[in-house]
Amino acid sequence: MIRDKAVKNFKASLSNEGSEYEAMMQADEFFRKEIEEATRSNPDWDYSKEVAHLKTTLGTLSIHLLSILTHSLTYVLINYNF
Repeated sequence: MIRDKAVKNFKASLSNEGSEYEAMMQADEFFRKEIEEATRSNPDWDYSKEVAHLKTTLGTLSIHLLSILTHSLTYVLINYNF
């Protein structure tokens, strides 16, 4: 659930005209803060796998977004004779 919220945070940051890197950093910071709060009762729990999974998810989203932008730009360049 926390990961899903971090992904939503990432998408929202992108739509607010922030850079992709800034959006990833904000999502990572949000995730780490929330997971720390959730694990205070068990400080021995290691959430490094969850952090790695979040980074993989955000990286995949970034690749898909870049692909969409590339295709959109190509379409505009071809169809509007730029």
